[in-house]
Amino acid sequence: MTPAVLRSYQTDVVAEIESEIAANKKKLLLLAPAGGGKTVVFCEGSCANPSFCDRTQQTTVEAIMFAIRARGVAALKEPATMERLSRCDAAALAQIDQRITKLRQSGRLR
Repeated sequence: MTPAVLRSYQTDVVAEIESEIAANKKKLLLLAPAGGGKTVVFCEGSCANPSFCDRTQQTTVEAIMFAIRARGVAALKEPATMERLSRCDAAALAQIDQRITKLRQSGRLR
């Protein structure tokens, strides 16, 4: 598969997003008109620049925590949860561990 050739404004957007990620921004929004190349910008950034996706998505952590709250720690052995855990970086795993500990301490974990 050949990489996409970005237009100059798309290259500028990729550079801006990289800058925001380097500044530890957690939430970014790209607003562009239909046909403006949002998908191409995202694909170029995520495929060519690991900094786009070097952190575990918070939605993955929340999905894991939802399973744990619903089905207890046994959910950690379910295939879907195990797959999600395999995509977690060290920071996300530490967050999950802390949240499980809090649930246990509060008595809300069965």
